[in-house]
Amino acid sequence: MFDCQVNNTRVISMKAVSFVLSPSKFYRYTLSSLIEKEVGINCTSIPEMSLKLIHASGNPEIERVLLLLDYAAYEDEVWDYIDYLQQNYNISCPLYIILLNVERDLEVEMDAMSKGLVGVLFQDDSIELLLKSVYKVLQGELWYSRKALGQYFKRFNCNVTAQSDSKEDINLFDLTKREKEILLLMVQGNTNDMIASTLNISASTVKTHIYNAFRKINVTNRIQATKWTIDNLVSI
Repeated sequence: MFDCQVNNTRVISMKAVSFVLSPSKFYRYTLSSLIEKEVGINCTSIPEMSLKLIHASGNPEIERVLLLLDYAAYEDEVWDYIDYLQQNYNISCPLYIILLNVERDLEVEMDAMSKGLVGVLFQDDSIELLLKSVYKVLQGELWYSRKALGQYFKRFNCNVTAQSDSKEDINLFDLTKREKEILLLMVQGNTNDMIASTLNISASTVKTHIYNAFRKINVTNRIQATKWTIDNLVSI
């Protein structure tokens, strides 16, 4: 649990652990130390691609696991590794992945979103921005450029009609009216605070509805929820 300051903004407590994966000892140790000091969560540096340390962190009290992956160092094999991670990760709490050290490339962001990653950080992003992204994604938000998010949603919207005849075998009536409203607002790129303001409810209530909706539709992050919502709710 922690209660700390990020960019002079008070943040709430959470139970989470994080990892920095990079072959550069200086980079991973520096970043790990900054995350522990400024964000307040335990952060372990990993010198090579392995699930051992990540799985060793699993315990009933941990709610989220965050992996910051050095894209520039592993560019040729990063997508295979992410596939391996997602297929073999076996801790009950969700795994959130952010790519670090990415050149400004829209297609990399699109590929990251299609894999269900929660964010991308560019090589010229500041340390302050990196720390802010860690906090935001642990709060359930995405960290992508507006251009990438807009393009991603546009691509899915173009396919809604074609996909509408092959919806997943999920009883949509299991979702409450409020949960559907929140999922549809999420598709439009609204943050939890924006959704709360629109629906005139508290941000904590929004988080509760999101948690319940994610559980019902069997997803773990906003990207997966957005795809599911576009496939199953947008054209209804």
